[in-house]
Amino acid sequence: MQTGAEGIFAGGDMVPSERTVTAAVGHGKKAAHYIDAWLRNSKYTSSPKHDLVGFEKLHIWYQTDADQKQQDHVPALLRTENFSEIVAGLNTADAAFEAQRCFSCGNCFECDGCYGACPENAITKLGPGNRYRYEYDLCTGCAVCFEQCPCHAIEMVKENGE
Repeated sequence: MQTGAEGIFAGGDMVPSERTVTAAVGHGKKAAHYIDAWLRNSKYTSSPKHDLVGFEKLHIWYQTDADQKQQDHVPALLRTENFSEIVAGLNTADAAFEAQRCFSCGNCFECDGCYGACPENAITKLGPGNRYRYEYDLCTGCAVCFEQCPCHAIEMVKENGE
């Protein structure tokens, strides 16, 4: 995220990329890691990315198969006239609809799927915003929670070479 000028970082509308708030926020987070490393005179190494999860891999009990709402775009010829947003965004009703069809991005959104599916009661719900605690002494490794998770926020790791 560093530009050609030492110590100058850029993201969002300042770099060639998708022109959305989501992309700009992602650039900001990425730039913050690189800026921190630069200030510490070290090198930032990003963690491995999760595999992309397509619709066919989702194990959900509710149906969210709906077409994405299209957003209006400012025509290319008019984009140089002012600093208006290029992507118009969604109205309130369309934004609410889109939020209901969200599959997440590998982050837990506390759907309670793992909590409800665990046959050993090895998962404790900690309350809104606090996610869950996993009681590994009770867990048998059956992977039902893993299979149930719609966004693959749970990973199964072999223990002691088993």
